[in-house]
Amino acid sequence: LPPFLLLEESESHASLHLRGLRFSLAERRLLDTQLRAILHVAQTWDVRILYPMVIGGDDFAQAIAAVDRVADMAEEFGVRDVLVDFGRDIRALGSPVDAPCWVIGVEDGAKPGEVWERLGLTNRGVASSGNYRRHVIINGKAYGHLIDCRSGWPVRHDCQGATVVSQRCLDAGIIASTAFILGPQDGLELIESTFGSEGTLQTSTRKLESRSYHAYLIQEAS
Repeated sequence: LPPFLLLEESESHASLHLRGLRFSLAERRLLDTQLRAILHVAQTWDVRILYPMVIGGDDFAQAIAAVDRVADMAEEFGVRDVLVDFGRDIRALGSPVDAPCWVIGVEDGAKPGEVWERLGLTNRGVASSGNYRRHVIINGKAYGHLIDCRSGWPVRHDCQGATVVSQRCLDAGIIASTAFILGPQDGLELIESTFGSEGTLQTSTRKLESRSYHAYLIQEAS
């Protein structure tokens, strides 16, 4: 077997080593080849990519960075207008042929599957974070997939979702997840203290926005 297919002593469980995501991230040349193939097909057909769950900070950062890598490759191919969407991790370059910007729907944390609001983006990355889709209910209590490293327990507060717009998707993803874990007020302070980023947090009773987030909002016709 080639070296990258051999199990490491620290990973005795095969599924931890041979998952497609970690396989690709560990072997950069394979990831680049796969992304170029996907980009080639996407010029003719709509393409959707499903990522397995990541198990650590490095996996998380590299997975989101793949969105930016695809966008960068598109620019290398001379593609100026492209929307890269890896499932709530998005990078928008240019604009569609029939509109001045890409329209991105922000999912409602209280009603998963429904659009809460719409953003108009060009040359920006956007990412959302929350427990509204990935959670388990034990003895009537919901436990999400995001862990607060300060307590070691899944996040449990009134924040239902966080969405951040940044220059690149990697930045947006890291800030959105961190803001969600911190909670509504501290999360908003984090977003506002990060240069070049704007965002919003949704709770069960209110919506919090950074100072210039409204500039990306598309106002619905009355």
